[in-house]
Amino acid sequence: MPDTIKNQIIFKNGHAYDLLAITDDSITRRIQGQDRKCIDAQFALDQFDVVKAEAYLAGNLDTLTISRDVTHDDGTITHTEWVHTNFNIVQHIGIDSVPLFGGDDTTPPTAENRVSLLLAQLTYLEVQTAQQAAALDALGQQVVALSLGGAS
Repeated sequence: MPDTIKNQIIFKNGHAYDLLAITDDSITRRIQGQDRKCIDAQFALDQFDVVKAEAYLAGNLDTLTISRDVTHDDGTITHTEWVHTNFNIVQHIGIDSVPLFGGDDTTPPTAENRVSLLLAQLTYLEVQTAQQAAALDALGQQVVALSLGGAS
């Protein structure tokens, strides 16, 4: 019996979903004028609504974990995790037809509809700008509190 592999994506809020396929280390695309690392995750069709909700939940894409459990022939399990940060740009979420087998001269190609989620990573400058904006906002709130006679 061959090894069995189970891949999952875990969002920042801890919710985990099974993946049919994942490409998370070799995709670079030009998005919003920048070459960005991307994650392309594919889910079962019945996961569309929940995956879409997770993707648009504020801050939920700040940290993503991809986990892989491989169950070997002898029953042992190898668990591996990869943590990805700042994949906050939802480039695509939808239902796509994914080719499974190319077919040949006697059989047609086969495909399966899957939920596809393509995420792109923020650049270093975008991350730094967001952190500075948050710090300035916090300082502004302290100034307002002090001007109203309170301290925080």
